[in-house]
Amino acid sequence: MRRAQSMIRPRIAGAARRFSSAAARVAQYEPPQVELLSCIAPPTLSRLLAIENEAFPPCERLGSVLLPQTALQRNNGLLVAHAEEDFAGYLLFSRTAEESIIMKLAVEAAHRGCGVGSMLLRRAIEELEQPTRRGDARPIVLHVDPSRDAARRLYSGAGFADVELLPRYYADERDAILMRRPPPPDAKRHRDDEPEAPAQRLRVNVQ
Repeated sequence: MRRAQSMIRPRIAGAARRFSSAAARVAQYEPPQVELLSCIAPPTLSRLLAIENEAFPPCERLGSVLLPQTALQRNNGLLVAHAEEDFAGYLLFSRTAEESIIMKLAVEAAHRGCGVGSMLLRRAIEELEQPTRRGDARPIVLHVDPSRDAARRLYSGAGFADVELLPRYYADERDAILMRRPPPPDAKRHRDDEPEAPAQRLRVNVQ
């Protein structure tokens, strides 16, 4: 019995030290600044590619050509998180006529567990839930590997719900889960409360 206790105590002490170290690291961590990029300089692209290569398998990487091309398309956007004078992560999103899409979310390994992913996702939702010219907001969708438990918890906590399992979705034949966040209720309420335009004005607009 004493031997078992002597073996357990060092393990508990070690776990406590690791927890304290992690808690101290989070407490000292300065919240990153999230920025929507309008251009991508070569040094910025180099850091983003390093994060992409670390976070994703080869079949999910966009690379040095597709990443900037995709990010700078008219209906797309690239959010980056700056922390400790370096890039901590990025999020790539897109808008279509029917829905908005979280295309990529990646956090550099040294900054994981500090809320960087949550901040990027929160800012993306703010950007994507802004009313369109028609006055409505689109649902937001994304795809996630079922084995990425931390990512799934992040998305679920942000209001995304599982829609369906997509077998062999990725190029390496891994499955994916389609997740969806509905538009905010106040967006529909705001649209329904808007007064109807006079008939004459409608005819003028159609012509």
